[in-house]
Parts: sequence; structure tokens; C-alpha cells
Amino acid sequence: MKNSFPFDRKESGECGTSLLETLVALTILMIGTVGVLTLFPLSMKLTSAQREYSLLNNRARDMAEVLLAVPWTDPELCAGNHRADPGDDHIGVVWKVEDRVIDSLSPTPPGRESTGGNLKVIAITAVGRAGTNGVHRDLTLVVMKGRD
Repeated sequence: MKNSFPFDRKESGECGTSLLETLVALTILMIGTVGVLTLFPLSMKLTSAQREYSLLNNRARDMAEVLLAVPWTDPELCAGNHRADPGDDHIGVVWKVEDRVIDSLSPTPPGRESTGGNLKVIAITAVGRAGTNGVHRDLTLVVMKGRD
């Protein structure tokens, strides 16, 4: 009895794939795989850089919250440059305070007379150590505190 499959290769003289077909298929597969693998180092580098910026941002925001919570007359808010000790993450924080006057015509509440102004502009800079690629990163956050 004869098989009646429409694609019977034994009758047409073909018996599988040739070595050339196999090599072409493997070459196409290799090119696709190498293309995808070349993206991994770039992805790792970008992920590392974004992690560092995220740490700097968090440290600067933490310091901003601390400075906004202290009283107006606290020494950390006097005009000039200030520095905090690096934390466990080895990120240093420096900040510069400037006194500004927004509205010189508005009356100053009793007991709050000062020649400094009624607004403090605080520029907080978080400075990270150089990473594995030797790149120095820093991030500056500017906040303002009005007189209580």
C-alpha cells in the first residue's frame, strides 16, 4: 500500500536539510543573539548611573526636609556655606543659604525683627564619590523657606 501524503519527501528525492541550510539558519540565529547581547553592558551602565542619581536625590531631599523643619534662627540656616558629614553611603552634602527680601513693604511681626530678610533660599548639593568608571556625580536641589 502506498502512502498518499502530499509532502512525502522520500518520493521527491529529498531526505532532510542540507549542511548549507543548517549553517545559514545558525548564522541568522547567531547574528540575532549577538545583537541582543550587545545591549546588556549598556543597560548595566545606565542602570548603575540612575541608581547613583537616585541615591543623590534621596540624600538631598532628606537634607531639605531637615532644613525646612528647623526654626528660622537655627545656625544651620544662617547665610553662608554649610557642610554635613557623609553618611554610610559616602554621599557628602553641602548647602548654601541666602537671605532674600520678597516684600519689603509688608510689616514684620512683633518679635521677629531681623535685617536678614523674609525668605531663605537653600541650594543643597549632594556629592557622590567617583564610581567604578571614575565619573564624579553631583545633584543640586534648591528649596525656599519663608519666615514662620
